[in-house]
Amino acid sequence: MHVDGVMLGRAAYHTPAILRHVDGAFYGDQSRAASADAAVEAMVPYSDEWVARGGRVSDVTRHILGVFHGQPGARVFRRHLSENGVGADVRSEVVVDALQARRRAARLPEVAA
Repeated sequence: MHVDGVMLGRAAYHTPAILRHVDGAFYGDQSRAASADAAVEAMVPYSDEWVARGGRVSDVTRHILGVFHGQPGARVFRRHLSENGVGADVRSEVVVDALQARRRAARLPEVAA
């Protein structure tokens, strides 16, 4: 059977971890997929660049709210971003703080800021 494409739609948005192994399944690429923590950490400099261009951190963070779906501390992560990540004066530190809050709630080692 041959297909030209696959559409995941909202599933990919709400549970992005399902995308971690797409390249391996479809293209045979067995390189290690980035962890959700690494993906969030990569959003910090991206958020800084976005704010420097006149955007708001919440423009970025609203798209990563579901990154820890089904994992320990996910609710704490979402809540921190939702409660502290809105406003013109918010900076990328809110992403680091949310990640740290999730790791504390899940009893995982802290990450370097």
